[in-house]
Amino acid sequence: MSKLGENALWVFRRLYLDEGETKPLHTFKRVSNAVTKIRPDLEAYKEEFIRIQNENRFRVNTPCYMNLGCNRRQIASACFVGNLQDSMPEIKQFYDDATEVFLAGAGIGANFSDLREGGSGLSSGGSSSGPISFIRHLNSLGGTIKSGGKTRRAAAMVVFDVTHPDVMDVIRLKTLEDLSNINISINLTDDFLQCLQMDGIWETTGFKDGMIKTKIKARDVMNAIAESSHACGDPGVVFLDRINNWDTVPSLGKIRTTNPCGEQPLHAYQSCDLGSINIGVHVDATGIRWEELEKTVRMSVRMLDGMLDAAEFPTENFRQVAQQTRNIGLGIMGLADTFLMLSLPYESTQARELAGQIMGFITSTAWNESVALAKETTPFPLYQENKERIQTLWQIDEPVRNSQVTTIAPTGTVSISCECSSGMEPLFAIVYEKKITDTGDIMTFVHPEFEKRYYRETWYDSQLINEIKKRGGTLQKINKVPPEVKRLWKTAHDIHWQDRILMQAELQRAVTSSISSTVNLPNDATVEDVYQLIFFAHEQGLKGVTVYRDGSKTNQPIKFGGVVPEVRRFKRPRKLTGNTFCVKTAQGHMYITINCHEATPVECFVEIGKSGNNKKADAEALGRMVSLLFQMGCSVQQVYDQLEGIAGRDVTWDEGKKVLSIYDALARVLWEEYIDPQRETITAEYDECPNCRQGRYIHKEGCGECLDCGFSKCG
Repeated sequence: MSKLGENALWVFRRLYLDEGETKPLHTFKRVSNAVTKIRPDLEAYKEEFIRIQNENRFRVNTPCYMNLGCNRRQIASACFVGNLQDSMPEIKQFYDDATEVFLAGAGIGANFSDLREGGSGLSSGGSSSGPISFIRHLNSLGGTIKSGGKTRRAAAMVVFDVTHPDVMDVIRLKTLEDLSNINISINLTDDFLQCLQMDGIWETTGFKDGMIKTKIKARDVMNAIAESSHACGDPGVVFLDRINNWDTVPSLGKIRTTNPCGEQPLHAYQSCDLGSINIGVHVDATGIRWEELEKTVRMSVRMLDGMLDAAEFPTENFRQVAQQTRNIGLGIMGLADTFLMLSLPYESTQARELAGQIMGFITSTAWNESVALAKETTPFPLYQENKERIQTLWQIDEPVRNSQVTTIAPTGTVSISCECSSGMEPLFAIVYEKKITDTGDIMTFVHPEFEKRYYRETWYDSQLINEIKKRGGTLQKINKVPPEVKRLWKTAHDIHWQDRILMQAELQRAVTSSISSTVNLPNDATVEDVYQLIFFAHEQGLKGVTVYRDGSKTNQPIKFGGVVPEVRRFKRPRKLTGNTFCVKTAQGHMYITINCHEATPVECFVEIGKSGNNKKADAEALGRMVSLLFQMGCSVQQVYDQLEGIAGRDVTWDEGKKVLSIYDALARVLWEEYIDPQRETITAEYDECPNCRQGRYIHKEGCGECLDCGFSKCG
């Protein structure tokens, strides 16, 4: 087995190892045995199933490792799509299904614009409360039921059509309310986009009577989407007309929604059967090892097909549709690692071409193996009535075992278990810190390829690593780093959104389903940037897009600045003005008041703890000494340099940032609030993790991942 580090082993210990298992190999054997026990025809491939996992070439999704072969429900899917329709029995059925899905440790998606608009009449008299009341209920249900009784809360997708009279209210909903258990995506139809291009008036019609309910400029609708996404990361957008043009089972009707993270547009009662190939393991100095990749793809397809039979489902309806369509979703991870190993900048044309070549190879090989499986067993039951669509879209003239074969899903936890980059995403950080839950220790992690390549260089030292950490994981503004290194080692926040969309578009052309991915924007990105990004995504052939602007949820970025001129000695006036800051330390909440004269700090008061104890005395002394330094002419930078990094016995986190001591806490306030704003500011944003509450939650892959506890809504 490829050696795994502490991060990967932590995932296995926390999530994957069942009772009696002591190492990952035991988990891989358990899951493979569970598949071949139900599918004896795959017994001959069991050792290969184990090998590709043990060599970190392939991972099934998290629910498989947590459940298959264990003494619990054999749930293997992380996501499902419900059937929400406009009658009370059907609404009740949807929420019953959602409850079962959440209890099974998974998420659910639905289109809420299939409900009549608020205020419309009911057959029993009175008026409808509208879709928003039911959206709130789904969010509440997800918050109440922790998925599978585990530590993470349930996730749900709310798709909403731009044709619905309540669309403007839904667009703005998450800017007004805390609905953290749901994602919202607005379905932009082809008609709407054409109206928008003509700068026309968009009309919405009543759900039941077909009468025109609202008239609004299409541009105003699009502006509202861009403004809300800019403000809070929601809504995303989805293009269901395009999705249905690429649907391989149109006999089931129209696709109305996606799974919670967006990589799987699905019919009612379909589910996700996901696994991901670690591309980086299939690379050497000469390039991609295509023969090895082909073997991995073929074994992965067989294992995913077997999982459909080994798995249990939340309800009988989900099981039946899964068996009818037999859709699987084979994806990738480690793509950014692959580019780095081959010295290809992520945003380069060569990288995009290679990505398309890799994904095209995986999809064509997966279809080929699905044909072989159909010959050995049977085609998927709905093949005959959908074969013309599959032949037209993918030029496959023989029966296939699976209605879909490839997707690119979030790989937060499984990519950690392989110690590779996530999905198709760029690196989020070259250097980052992680708090080890069991011990409380803070560990610094450097990307292994970066360390391997450059540790002998004269510019590579501990000071560089600390500087990259301070700058949120990027090295672009560090002068001593050579230009050629900067060109190659760009993080998600260093890559322009157009280049990011072009990469996703290249991959989408080769993917049979869709892609879950988040386009990260800097904090200073404008609403117009978001507006243009959505247009560009549609032009490039994407099936949907999600945007996250740094700081748009908590508005508390980490800021790095420069040196201000030294202050002169002064005579204290009768009145000074300033600000008081609260910082969480290991000793308790510390209140720091800094007063300024002519916009320069000249006075500092620090309070912590109760009167008479030692920590309060230490804090008071700290404030007095800093005040004296300010008034003797020391600059803020000079004071910061002396205090920053002083560590005590206990360490804590405050709003995603490490606090080493009361001295370090004061240094942080000085840095964030008073270092010269004219110096270029580097921003890196972390949200509070809904699991560990440490505030190190990053947004990527249409989902998110905590750098501290490994929590991911999408598994």
